[in-house]
Amino acid sequence: MPKWEYRTLVAQGDYRGIEVLSVDGDSNATVVKQRKGLLAAPQRIDLYSYLKGAGQDGWEAIGVSPIDGTGEVASTIEFIVILKRPIP
Repeated sequence: MPKWEYRTLVAQGDYRGIEVLSVDGDSNATVVKQRKGLLAAPQRIDLYSYLKGAGQDGWEAIGVSPIDGTGEVASTIEFIVILKRPIP
């Protein structure tokens, strides 16, 4: 029986796109970039790019759930993405 490791992302989106706000509860944007394997720049990464890189590392998105309330601005939505991958 396989064993799994899990990761949670908090993302926020509006008409301009969706970006990752935190990975496993860490909202440090530099950590978000480093975990994706990109240069440690002080800016967030868009969700599509993060998931594309995570998929190459064996991660699979298994669930999405909205977070109650709205984001920083009324026209945004925040949600949680749950990922898993097998533990070797």
